[in-house]
Amino acid sequence: MELFNKINPHYESINKILNNLTVPNNEKKIKILIDGFPFYGIHSIINNLLKNKSISIEVECKISNDILYEIKNHHYDIIISPVDIDVDHKSIQKINLKTEILGLVFHKELMKKSMSVEKMMSNEILIQTKSSFEHCTMIEFLKEIKKIGINFKTLTINELDLLHSLENKTGYSFMTEEYFNKKSNPDLVFKKEPFNFFLNRRAYLLKESNIEIY
Repeated sequence: MELFNKINPHYESINKILNNLTVPNNEKKIKILIDGFPFYGIHSIINNLLKNKSISIEVECKISNDILYEIKNHHYDIIISPVDIDVDHKSIQKINLKTEILGLVFHKELMKKSMSVEKMMSNEILIQTKSSFEHCTMIEFLKEIKKIGINFKTLTINELDLLHSLENKTGYSFMTEEYFNKKSNPDLVFKKEPFNFFLNRRAYLLKESNIEIY
């Protein structure tokens, strides 16, 4: 739907719009849990689901405590996570999603001050949401960064304020290339070198649900 191409990928905004679009009491409700790291691909999934006019959709962004349990017990209909679980011979379907490229996003003035990515990371503040800092992939990335001698300060922030903080040169952030490409500020830079980090996520759902996400 065209509507979703015009809004920022913030899950609170998505839910407000969905609530206005899907009101009937006899509709099917689909609950989606996203692993905590910003995921722009949610728009394609929502657009496809909304081809069925008789459903409502709720999107939540946090870390799953137990993917198989939460799917089997209908806490969520779809869980999107980097965790790779063996679901052979079980009632749960696993769909591998498109590999995402992760990079640093920062105001170009920060690089002029530090002259290198490594120095900038040490001098400035790493800004992420709470759920991003708790994300298993982010935890591993930060371990690797510390191994090469980069020490960093951190700031935990609400996702709605993240872009504004980057525009104000408060610090830098990790995000996916697709997520960054939807932003329009020419002063913000996406840089994947020197780390070349990738994020592989899966969608988990019940086989019997007959939900098609693509």
